[in-house]
Amino acid sequence: MIRTLFFILFLSVLSVTAFSSDGYDELSSSEINLKPLIKDLEKLGADYVVTQGIFKQELPNGFWKIEKTESTSRKILSSMNSYKFVVQIKCETQPKLIRATYEISFVPTTGYTAIKSSSHSIIPNTLPEAILADAPAFIDTKLIKRGSELKKLLDKGAEYTVKDAIQKGLIKNTTYTVTRVFWAKNLGFSRVPGYTYSVLLTSHEGYNYRVEITSYNYSDTDEIVMSPNYKIYKN
Repeated sequence: MIRTLFFILFLSVLSVTAFSSDGYDELSSSEINLKPLIKDLEKLGADYVVTQGIFKQELPNGFWKIEKTESTSRKILSSMNSYKFVVQIKCETQPKLIRATYEISFVPTTGYTAIKSSSHSIIPNTLPEAILADAPAFIDTKLIKRGSELKKLLDKGAEYTVKDAIQKGLIKNTTYTVTRVFWAKNLGFSRVPGYTYSVLLTSHEGYNYRVEITSYNYSDTDEIVMSPNYKIYKN
């Protein structure tokens, strides 16, 4: 009996050790609410997971949103923080629900952001058929290449964003380059066609900003032309 009890206790300790060996500590809701950065990274990773599934032909394209956060944890290292998220993401245009797990590294001193790993699994469900016509749909980032219309619109939007944000004092006055496109989507039903890009802008000195840039695709016959718009996420 004593040996059996000892063996059970040993397995319990082993299980706890294995669970915490990756160094992540789960965050409370109050900790998460105090730092908008965490929710920003959660959404960034969720959109990234969805796009990976779409263009591997594992998930339907359409409008996806986070339905539930199962857990959020953080590992603090000497030069960066690493966040792990487990969330449920629901497709609003088709009855599909997935569980996504992903890790995102973030460097507080420079704002550098990278998605370290990601995976998803289908959650069996009986969601009702949804009718959400003309919603924005993701596009394959591999299509954003030199000479393409998608690349030209991104360059146009990035140039405008940097110039305007510097003038408004939102970012440092220096030279920037788009070093990463996390995802891109069209505008769905819109009077003016265009695309929104989630990108990482990196300065000449190595500082980074996560930005969503919307750039419009006008024809020569359009009378009113709107400038690109953007949203800069706080580090």
